[in-house]
Amino acid sequence: MPKRVSGTIVLALIITAGCAQGATPSQAPASATAGPTSEASPTLSAEPSPAETKFVLLATAVENLSVRRSPGTDGEWTGFLSLGSVGVVLSGPVDVGGVPWYFLTGMGLAYQGDCVITPPEAPIACPAWWGWVAGANPSGDPWLEPAPPPDCPPPPLTIETISETQFTLRLVCWSGEELTFRAWWPVIPSDAGLGGACGEMNLAAGWLLCQNINYNVLAANEAEGWSGRLVLSIDPDSGVVMPERGRWVEVVGHFDDPAASLCAEGAPARDENPALTVALCRLQFVPTSVATVAGP
Repeated sequence: MPKRVSGTIVLALIITAGCAQGATPSQAPASATAGPTSEASPTLSAEPSPAETKFVLLATAVENLSVRRSPGTDGEWTGFLSLGSVGVVLSGPVDVGGVPWYFLTGMGLAYQGDCVITPPEAPIACPAWWGWVAGANPSGDPWLEPAPPPDCPPPPLTIETISETQFTLRLVCWSGEELTFRAWWPVIPSDAGLGGACGEMNLAAGWLLCQNINYNVLAANEAEGWSGRLVLSIDPDSGVVMPERGRWVEVVGHFDDPAASLCAEGAPARDENPALTVALCRLQFVPTSVATVAGP
């Protein structure tokens, strides 16, 4: 049975690779058949709550490092990463046979569409991938190593720079940081065809989970229309109220809201690994104030 590895800090990685699927473990590259040792990265404790996690970058130090649906070499093999790929640890490490495995996600939004399935013989190319990755071989040769910090957009931030930053990179650059920017609050046309329901809306973090019925989308300008660029997830207990549509607004808010730690509670259908559900909630932008302002 897997067990937790003792240590001090949870690492996060940003990986520029993607979501290959459909291969069997027998197709895995030779370098992906073992697990990591503590030499691959600092030893870690059981992961803290999302509000406590600070992100650190690691990169693959070898070619053809496997991604699996569960920790250990018996886990379903879903693809492999090329040398120099970087990614985010969502949970772990988990010790399997004396070596730790990390649950990682790529730069994109997990479960997001528009991913091209990677052939089994090619490295993962889609940014919206996720899975378990080993950090070294049993001899202690590192398969993951520290990576330099990413280039985060410099201030002043705009809705364009925020929305054009890859999903996971938003957490690394601005985890819990208060951001302020201006945006257009568009009118939704009467024939937009919106509607639907979310069975998890009654949960404590339903307002973060139910993005499929969230229409609080901001645009960069009037011409972009109501489909917009960035969704606001409003905490119903915050007192934040959106103004009448069809005007410019100044928004103050943050990614990585502490309520994301509740997203896996009572929502088992989301994923067999609750860390992924929590991560998706951490990626939502939560406003603390929205005020009408003059346009640019």
